[in-house]
Amino acid sequence: DRYWYLTAHCRLAGATRVFRLDRIRSATLLEESFEPPENVATAMDGVPIDGSLPEVTLMLDTSARWVVEQYPNRGWTEVAGGVEVVLPVTATRWMERLLLRLGPAAEVVSAPDGMGEDLLRAAARRILVRYR
Repeated sequence: DRYWYLTAHCRLAGATRVFRLDRIRSATLLEESFEPPENVATAMDGVPIDGSLPEVTLMLDTSARWVVEQYPNRGWTEVAGGVEVVLPVTATRWMERLLLRLGPAAEVVSAPDGMGEDLLRAAARRILVRYR
C-alpha cells in the first residue's frame, strides 16, 4: 500500500492491533512497561494471524490462488475448483480493494458485519457514481 504499519499492543483494545503510521498524530512516552506475550503468531509483514484481528473467509477461483501466497492468512484449504482462505483484516479499505480486484474470482464465505458482500456493494456503488 506504500504505507508503513506498526504492530503493537493497543491499551484501549487490550490486544495486538496494526496501526498505519501516517495516521498516528502523537505519541507519549509513559512510565509503564509491557511484557509481550510469548509465541505471538504473526505472518509476513508482522500481521497477526492469531485470530486477534477481524477475519474474512474467501472462496477463491484457481485464477486467484496468488492471494494465498501474497497476503498473510490464517490458513487455506484446497477445494474443488479453487481454494478457501481465511484472511486477517487490518483495514476495511484494504479488504474493499482486494474484493474489487478479485471481482468474480472470489466469493465471501463469511465476514464480520461491514467487511463482506455489503462492503463490496458499497464500493461498487461509489465507483459507479464516478462513471455517470
